[in-house]
Formats: sequence, structure tokens, C-alpha cells
Amino acid sequence: NNILIRLRHLLEIKMLSLLGADAVGMSTVTEAIAANHCGFKVCGISLITNLACGILDKPLSGEEVNEAAERVAPQFEKLIKETVKAKLLASLAEMNPYAFERVCLKLLQAMGYGEYGDVTKKSGDGGIDGIIYGDKLALDKIAYQSKRWNGNVGRKEVSQFATDFDVAKCSKGVFFTTSKYTKDALNLAASVKNLVLIDGDRLADLMYEYKVGVQVKSVVEVKDIDGDFF
Repeated sequence: NNILIRLRHLLEIKMLSLLGADAVGMSTVTEAIAANHCGFKVCGISLITNLACGILDKPLSGEEVNEAAERVAPQFEKLIKETVKAKLLASLAEMNPYAFERVCLKLLQAMGYGEYGDVTKKSGDGGIDGIIYGDKLALDKIAYQSKRWNGNVGRKEVSQFATDFDVAKCSKGVFFTTSKYTKDALNLAASVKNLVLIDGDRLADLMYEYKVGVQVKSVVEVKDIDGDFF
């Protein structure tokens, strides 16, 4: 039986090689076809774990496949994360500016900086887009500003915000942007107490980490023998 199965695999590999195939997988192609038929956007990623049946003299090993998968798991996780981050930034770029302000508020709350807070009114807010309170008595106030920009945020905008959150008697200030900061802006922020600048890449990182705008699609549970039990 095993000899027949191996022979079938050898013939299949030979046939696919003659047809121009570079790799043979278990289900990536069929799953992609099924997903596309259901109307899903598909991005297929396959890991080449080992040489196909018949190329080497030694038999195939399941352990070899598992070892390869474990070895590249961190790279795969990074690839997924960077893909999701890019989609996050693209979504933020198309978002209404006032909706973006609320996203920043939710992020600060998800990070544990207080559950009480709100965005300021749309005009005449003094350069502050929202305030979050660290306690019910509002003894600790954090001001934030959100700029959904394509160009870099400069020293002028950061300086104005630093003045605004100080005038508003806020203990801390957070400046969010979907883009980046100029070198002058970063140098200025370094000299201002309790002022933090968060650029687009860091913003996407934090949203990913604290699950703001993202959701866990699946969790794979892997069990092993409990050595302490025995």
C-alpha cells in the first residue's frame, strides 16, 4: 500500500514538473479558488517546507515539515502584521477627520489612559482635538491632537500644540499623525515635558497591539504533553 502511494506521488510530481510547476502544495490553490468564488479578496501565502517526493533519496518526514513551519513562524507573523498595518493606514487616510479623532481617543482608552474623555467641538478647540481623564475627578488630564496628513508635521504644529495643552492645564499631551514628523519637530518634542509624538507607523503598531480597528480572526491551539503532570 505504501509503495503504491509513494509511486503515485512520484508520478504526480513528475507530471507537474513537466507541466512547469515550481512547487506542489496540499490545498492553497483549491482554497484560493473556493474563496474567490465566494467573492473574497484573496492573498495566498505558502511556505516551501521541503523538497518534493522523489527528489531526494531519503523518505519525506513530517518532522521536517513541522520544523520548517516553526522556524519561519516569526517571519510569517511579521508579514501578516505589516500587511494589516498597511491596510490600517490606508483606511485611516480615507477616514473623516473627526472620525479619526475618535479613533485616537479609543486607542488611548484601550491603552489604559482612562475611560473618561471625549473629542472637543469641531471649531474653536484651541488646537486640542480631545481630552481624556485619568480619573473620575479629572485631576489628571491628557490632551491629544490628531492630524490625518500626507506631508510631514513640522515644528510649528508641534510647538502650537505644546502651548495649547499647557494652557488647558493638561498634564500630558499626545500628538497623532498618519504621516511622519520633521527632524525639527522631533527635536522640539524631546525638550517638552510629557509630550509624545506618534507617527503613522507607530500608530498602526499600537492599533494592532491593542486591537483598535482590527479583530482576531482565528486562534490555533496546539497541545503537547504536560511533563509536570507525569
